[in-house]
Amino acid sequence: MAESVQVPGVRLAAIAASVPDHRVANDEFAATIGDEAVRKFERMVGCRERRHAQSLITHDLALDSATALREQGAWSTDDVDACIYVGQTYDYAFPATACVMHGELGLKQGCLTYDVRMGCSAYVCALAQAAALIRSRICRKVLLAGGDCLSHVCAKDDSSNRMLFGDAGFATVVEAAPDDRVMSFRTGTDGSSAKAIYSGWGGFAKTIGGAAITDPWLHMDGLNVFKFASSVVPREMKAFCAGEGCGFDRYDTFCLHQANAMILRQISALAGFPAAKLLWSIEQYGNTSPASIPLTFCANAGRGFGQTMMVGFGVGLSWGI
Repeated sequence: MAESVQVPGVRLAAIAASVPDHRVANDEFAATIGDEAVRKFERMVGCRERRHAQSLITHDLALDSATALREQGAWSTDDVDACIYVGQTYDYAFPATACVMHGELGLKQGCLTYDVRMGCSAYVCALAQAAALIRSRICRKVLLAGGDCLSHVCAKDDSSNRMLFGDAGFATVVEAAPDDRVMSFRTGTDGSSAKAIYSGWGGFAKTIGGAAITDPWLHMDGLNVFKFASSVVPREMKAFCAGEGCGFDRYDTFCLHQANAMILRQISALAGFPAAKLLWSIEQYGNTSPASIPLTFCANAGRGFGQTMMVGFGVGLSWGI
């Protein structure tokens, strides 16, 4: 969407997140890359440990989060009108992981299901889809469930990405509300930079952006991603506020995709809002792709959020506010 869009009559009702038990501390990488490189990573990225799934898959973590919300009374098998799986590490080429989860959760047959196979911007983009489904009266309650286990698509000798990415799952309930409850969105894509972050896992194409795909592993052009995050994201955040007719002072907190600490502080400085208003989870969990925003909310559960701006950005290259 080129402009910011307001969607009345919808609210984010509940969030849960799940992480694997297996902790991987930075010191475990020192033998491979050296202690000095580990300390430099900590200063720049802000991550001290992450969770890796080992034998678990994203589906397991998403199901755990969805079940937790059901036990809290956030949804029942009869009132979910759409189940959307959000993530890149899915179960099969087909069927959609959402269909499999639909069966395991015992949802009604009249429930819409599909996958949103996106990465770091996926959570906000899926929220926008859920809001649209509710506003159009196709649905009254939507269950989002997903995450990523990117440790499964990082090469064993790729210390850089294995240190950056953690595994996590989430679930979120979005539901109809009175018209004075409003969610606003601004989304976009720069597909000309699609090869900045890619994995050949599970796909059929042999090339991307003119380059050959020779393995299934995750590849990231860090400099390109940094330039994107430092230019497009602050620009789009400012444009979002302009569309809302407000300044950044409207927002009490900013929940950004946990790309790395240096990028988040750079976005804060260039956009023009206080870094003290940022919510963080990267220190304990690393970059958890589409799960990073809901996981960050859960990691800061004791803090009052007030009015919050959520910003996802990354794979695609794409963004959602």
